[in-house]
Amino acid sequence: MAETLSLKSPPANAPKGERTRREHAEKVMKALKGTRSDCENDWYSIADFSGYGALPSLSINAQGNQRPKMRQLIDSHPILAFRTVQSGMYSGLSSPNRPWIEFKFSDPDLNQYQVAREWLDAFQSLIYALFDASNFYQVARQNYGSMARFGPASGIMSEHPVDIAPCLGLGIGTYWLGLSDSFNVDTMVRNCPMTVDQVVKRFVGRPGGAYDWAAVSPQVKAKWDNSDYNHIVQCKQLIEPGAIDAWDSTIWDCNDDRKSALLEAKRFSEQPFWAPRWDLTDNSPTSYGRGVGHDCLGDMRELALINLREQGMFDLLTKPPTVGPARELDMRPGAHTYVADMSTVQAAKPIYEVQPQALTAAASKIQRLQDKIDRLTFADLFMAITNMPGVQPRNVEELVSRNEEKLSQIGPVVEMVNDDMLPVAVNRMIGIARRGDLIPPAPEELQGRELKVEFVSVLAMAQKMLGLSTTERVVGFVGSLGSIFGPQVLDKIDPDAIVEDYAERANMPAKAIRDATAVQRIRDARAQQEQMAQMAQLAQPAKDATTAAMNIAEMSNEQARY
Repeated sequence: MAETLSLKSPPANAPKGERTRREHAEKVMKALKGTRSDCENDWYSIADFSGYGALPSLSINAQGNQRPKMRQLIDSHPILAFRTVQSGMYSGLSSPNRPWIEFKFSDPDLNQYQVAREWLDAFQSLIYALFDASNFYQVARQNYGSMARFGPASGIMSEHPVDIAPCLGLGIGTYWLGLSDSFNVDTMVRNCPMTVDQVVKRFVGRPGGAYDWAAVSPQVKAKWDNSDYNHIVQCKQLIEPGAIDAWDSTIWDCNDDRKSALLEAKRFSEQPFWAPRWDLTDNSPTSYGRGVGHDCLGDMRELALINLREQGMFDLLTKPPTVGPARELDMRPGAHTYVADMSTVQAAKPIYEVQPQALTAAASKIQRLQDKIDRLTFADLFMAITNMPGVQPRNVEELVSRNEEKLSQIGPVVEMVNDDMLPVAVNRMIGIARRGDLIPPAPEELQGRELKVEFVSVLAMAQKMLGLSTTERVVGFVGSLGSIFGPQVLDKIDPDAIVEDYAERANMPAKAIRDATAVQRIRDARAQQEQMAQMAQLAQPAKDATTAAMNIAEMSNEQARY
C-alpha cells in the first residue's frame, strides 16, 4: 500500500515560501490552470458538434461567463465516426480478447530455456488476470475516445485491498497536466468530487469502528450529522514526482476554511496515472496536444449547418407557405374544411416552392462532408473491410497491404499509447501484484534478472508488418537475378538475418525459431553427412576397379588350370 506522508509539512523540493503542503498544492493547481485556458474553447466546441455530451467542468469560460447550452445534433454521423475510432483503437491496442502484452527477459539467451518460458507464461497469465478483474479496459476505451476528440486523455489506477486495482477515467476538462523537463507528463491536478458518505468512509473511519473527525471540515461533519450523505464535497487531488522513483499524492477539500488542512497525503512507488496525447504539433512546454476533433471541427460545423438548411428546405417542400382567400383553411393531412357554397371556394396556392434539385445538392454536400469527417478521424481506416469496394481481402496480409499508407499515418498515435499509457498501467499493475504477494516465485537462476515488456496488439503488429512486403520483394528480386546471373548474386543476402527479422515483425513464437547454437549443430551434422556421402561417392570407382581386377585375376587363374 501507499506510504503516508505528513499532512502539514510541504514537500522537500517545494520553494521556501510555501509553508504547508496544501499551500504548495494550491499554487501548483493555479499555475496549471493558467496553461490550459487556451484549449478549453476548442474542447467545448468539439464536444458540442461531435455529440460528446455536456461538460459541466467547462460550462464557465475563462472570463467567468456561462457558455451556451450544447445543441442536439440533427446528423449523428460525427458520433458514429468517433465511436468507430474509439472501438478500433480499443480492439487494436488493448483488447481483452487478444494478446497485447508479452514479457521477456532482457537477456535473450534466457528466453530460450524451458524453465524461463514456463515462469514467463505464469507471470503473464497473472497480469492478464489482474487486468481482467479490474475495470482497466473500460477506462482505456474511454481514453481512446477522448484522445481522438480532444488530444489528451487521462486515467488513474488505485490500489484496493478487495478490488485490487480499480481504475478511474477522467473526463476532459476535469484535470490539468504539467510536463517534465523532457516534455513528458509527470504532474496532474484533478477535480475529485466525493459524497459526504465517501469522504467519511475513506478519511474519517478508523479500524475498530472509531471516527477521527479532525480529518474533515466542520461542514462535512454537519452534513453527516444531518444525514445528508449524498451532498457533494468539492475536493482536488495533486499527483507529482516525489522522492526518487516515487510519486506524491495530495487530496484536500476546497471549501475547508482551515488553510493547512488536508484529507490525505500519500506516496506511491509507481506512477498511478497516465496521460497520453493524440498528437503533439508544437514544442510548447504546456502543450496538451490536439486530436482529430480539431482537424474536422470546421467540417462538423458545416455539416450541422447544411443539415439544418436541408431540414428547412424539406419542410418548405412538404408544407409550403400558401396564399388564398379562405381564412380558416385546415392544412392537416386528411382534414376537411367546411364551406357553405362550393362555387365561391378558391384553392390555396403555395407562395414559394423548393426545387427538388436543391435537396439533391444538399444531400450530396452532406455525403461529401461525412466522407471527409471519416477520413480526418481515421474512421475509414477502422472500417476498411466493411467499406472496401470490390472484392473483399482474403487475409490480414492483404488488408495491411491495401491500407499500408493509412496505417503509417496512425503509427505515431500507436507509439504514443505504447509509450505514455500502456507501460504506465502495466508497471502499476506489476507493483500492485508484487505488494500483494501475487507474483509466482521465480526459480533461483532467474532471480534478479531484468524483465522487459513488449506490446503485441493488432495495431502494434500491423506497424511492424509494414516492412514485410519490402523484404518479400527484395528476396524475390534477388532470387530472380540468381536464376539469370548465377548464384554469386545470392551472396549479398544473409538468410539467417532475414528469417529472424521476418519472424520478429510477424510476432512468431520464440520457440518456433531455433537459436544459433541449435542451427549450427544441424548444419554441422548436415555437412558431415554430405562429406561422408561425397567420400563414399569418390570411393565407389576405386571399389569398382578393385572388384574388376579381382574378377580378371580369377578368370586368369581359371584359364591357367586348363
